[in-house]
Amino acid sequence: MSLQNQIEVGIDKGKIKYIAGNLTLTYDQVKQMIEDVLSLTLKLTISDIEAWIGLPQESTGHVPKRTGTLRKDLLDWLHGSNVYQGIMTLILKTNLQYAQDVNAYTTSNVRHQGQKGYVYYPNQFGMRGPVILDDPRAVGHFFDQLITFAKERIKINLLKAKNQVLGMTGQASKTLRKEIQ
Repeated sequence: MSLQNQIEVGIDKGKIKYIAGNLTLTYDQVKQMIEDVLSLTLKLTISDIEAWIGLPQESTGHVPKRTGTLRKDLLDWLHGSNVYQGIMTLILKTNLQYAQDVNAYTTSNVRHQGQKGYVYYPNQFGMRGPVILDDPRAVGHFFDQLITFAKERIKINLLKAKNQVLGMTGQASKTLRKEIQ
């Protein structure tokens, strides 16, 4: 069993045609503007989520780290996110069997600073046996908090992207700003 969530933001084809019909823009122009906004939103959001997850072998980030495998798997899936046909899809997922168990732990169970631990299975770095646990920023129920964080960042980054890409004034900008949510 895996932890997964897919967040989608965008506009369907019918809505793009409606917007284009009410403006002096073609369907392709409107679609391109929407995809530019969503692509920038995705880029900013992935960057924010990467920092929140943390690098596999460093003590930064909020995802619990014994070996870094969980962080690496989350980042690998995250980089499969895309924008296609006016829809941005953000993939938050891991196929690691123990991820659900780790997600059930509280912060006091997963936050460590220089404590001794043990790795019971070899990971992608070949580690097995005693390790020093160093993830002082780890949070409990990490996946639930990651989804909440991602949704908040999408809202913030969508506003930034709309301001940057659609910074123009006029009816086209007002209509597109209102419709992309």
